[in-house]
Amino acid sequence: MKRVAEWRLACTKVEEPIGLSLQSVTLPKADRPSGKYRRADSARCALCALRSGQEDVLTRQNHSWIFVIEDSESDLYLLKRALGTGPDTEQVVRAQDGEQGIELLDELASAGRAWLPDLIVLDLNLPRVDGHGVLAHLRAHRAFHEIPVIVVTCSEAEAERKRALAGGADGYFVKPFDLASYRHLPAAIADARRVRSERLMLPWNTNS
Repeated sequence: MKRVAEWRLACTKVEEPIGLSLQSVTLPKADRPSGKYRRADSARCALCALRSGQEDVLTRQNHSWIFVIEDSESDLYLLKRALGTGPDTEQVVRAQDGEQGIELLDELASAGRAWLPDLIVLDLNLPRVDGHGVLAHLRAHRAFHEIPVIVVTCSEAEAERKRALAGGADGYFVKPFDLASYRHLPAAIADARRVRSERLMLPWNTNS
């Protein structure tokens, strides 16, 4: 029996930009098997090391990270504020459009499973390649099969929600009016991770 994580709130914009693409956030750790390297000590170092061929930059510390594909600076700011910071953290790396997100994920996948993020947070209304296109790419490739994807979008349209979930999203969270309402996001992310785990355990499971 398939479950989906759905959080229906309203949409807003806050005109307070943020210039950083990396921030530590507090979320429940994903329970995923490790590869040659257990996890990148820093997601930014992972990207830099991959491009420079210096794999020794990775450590054997079990630090997980989140990949956010979001073009809006104000929405990214709210997302990071909602997730907060703490001693047990996951790092956030951000791509500004769908095409860049696909390119970075493919680059990381080519280096091996241990380089990949533990969670993907995906907007739908993206330039160059929209969120549905990114989701289709992810679910069509085995390398990304275990990674939970939660759509975080302004769209409350039922057709968009159904399309995203049918396309392989594990959760759907509508961006709220205010920062306080974002407090539901960590729980939505935890639910999306559970949904992905349940789907992976299904005996008839395919790349969905």
